[in-house]
Amino acid sequence: MRAHRPWSHDIRTLDDLGVDVQCPEAAIVELAAREGALHGLVPADVAIRHEDVWFERVLASWGKRHGIAQARLVAELADGRRESPLETQTAWQAHGEGIRLEPQTVIRDRAGEWVATVDFTVAGYKVVVEVDGLGKYRRPDDLKKERVRHNQIEELGWLVVRVIADDLRFGRFVPRLHAAMARAERR
Repeated sequence: MRAHRPWSHDIRTLDDLGVDVQCPEAAIVELAAREGALHGLVPADVAIRHEDVWFERVLASWGKRHGIAQARLVAELADGRRESPLETQTAWQAHGEGIRLEPQTVIRDRAGEWVATVDFTVAGYKVVVEVDGLGKYRRPDDLKKERVRHNQIEELGWLVVRVIADDLRFGRFVPRLHAAMARAERR
């Protein structure tokens, strides 16, 4: 990415340090407009999770500048419930296929008891999408607990699609997601 000076109306000076900074919303909108929606969506999800972020003011100030459609898409799709860049990328790929993933869905058993909170469910289908990053299995019994959890979810009639970064990078996720949706119950 090329270095550039943000528009002057997006700059605030931190009084105690005298450092000029750009508000998070403006930085994210510029990033999305210049580099594409996915590049803006990852920091947008983080910003929404950790701050009170309002994109409307910044989007209104952009007018019809180049990239505004990408920036508007980021504002529309940003969701602070996604917990990692890998989850954001997973949701982005599903969105590109017209599939809506619902983040941080609670799965309950037939008695209404909590079984698990999963990364995503597919809207309208009994399909769970679990995103597995590198740091997920740190303790010796983490894998065992995850397998027990996975089996409990499947015993309730859900199909589970597991995703790692290479699945996204090499185009394996979307075909597996479509296959699971074709086999799954509607809900």
